[in-house]
Amino acid sequence: MKKYNLSNIMKRAWELVKKAGLCISEGLKLAWKEAKNMKETMEEKLIRLGYKVWEKGDMKRIYIDDFQKYLEVEETNTPAAMGRGRIINGICTDEYKSFAQRQALNLIDWGFGAKLYYDCKKEDWFCKNPGGSLIKKILWTVADKLEVL
Repeated sequence: MKKYNLSNIMKRAWELVKKAGLCISEGLKLAWKEAKNMKETMEEKLIRLGYKVWEKGDMKRIYIDDFQKYLEVEETNTPAAMGRGRIINGICTDEYKSFAQRQALNLIDWGFGAKLYYDCKKEDWFCKNPGGSLIKKILWTVADKLEVL
């Protein structure tokens, strides 16, 4: 059974009464209809998945600390990669310089190099200290996977 935020439904009903000139029963009917048709926001989805909201000052973020579990990694056996080549969520690291490949390995194994987070105020994904473009690409694939869940 889906749970609804009754407080938000009642607030929305009163907002419709005041702004749209509806009577309270019409406002409630419309507020319930909106609530039933609303999709889950990304913030609600991440909280449902067990992530915690971090707030400081005017910032409100949800950090994805365990993004490694959303990485699908395969080894590539090309001689040019010298053991560092991987295919990570469909992105082949063989095309990148060895420094970027090492960054990707550190990201896969230990999570070093970057932090992926969802900014609840801006309603968008960001990453801190992404390093190179390869790391940023990999983190965006994780964000895409979380959007679909």
